[in-house]
Amino acid sequence: MREPRTVPELAEALRGAEVPTSAYSLLDGDRDEAVVLDTDGRDWNIYYSERGLRTGERRFATEGEACAEVLRRLGRWFPAVPPPERYFLSSLESTTFAPVRSCVVRKRLRFDTGKEAILATLDPPAIGQLWGLRDDVETVVLASRHEGQALDPITSFPCFVHIATPRHGWTELATPIRADDLHHLAWGELYRTADDAEHHRFD
Repeated sequence: MREPRTVPELAEALRGAEVPTSAYSLLDGDRDEAVVLDTDGRDWNIYYSERGLRTGERRFATEGEACAEVLRRLGRWFPAVPPPERYFLSSLESTTFAPVRSCVVRKRLRFDTGKEAILATLDPPAIGQLWGLRDDVETVVLASRHEGQALDPITSFPCFVHIATPRHGWTELATPIRADDLHHLAWGELYRTADDAEHHRFD
């Protein structure tokens, strides 16, 4: 199941999982002992509200990332919450990306050509200094390397992808994107499981 990308989609997913509405607040102000999602019009904020205090507060640049964080937090308490759309990234060609990394889909994007792309979070991150970047590479854009290979949904594994980061910052990245918006890092593959990625198993 794909992660919700908007607050209405998130609300629908939580209702479907029968999560009590007392456990969360979506753009509806503080609620005691609840996970709260709000926005200041620019950033999306997630925190746990208890007796007027905020704990575990995090800010996200996109609505999809914020929704994924709410889902992750509530999933700790409610097993019926749908799991994130997760793949495992490795590379047959890049020593940097050869170690297996969890890859959680945060957002779907499209190029101006119509080609699909994925905004995803890596765990563990890659060392950014290898490409002259100030920060480690935790979030990437993945685009299909082979013509005709779908990313929405992925139907065959491994799925060969370009691994890239945006040249001008994440807050400016929105559909449609262009090839020159991105800085190519490496080629890699997405696998169904960590074990498949470790052994580079093909369908």
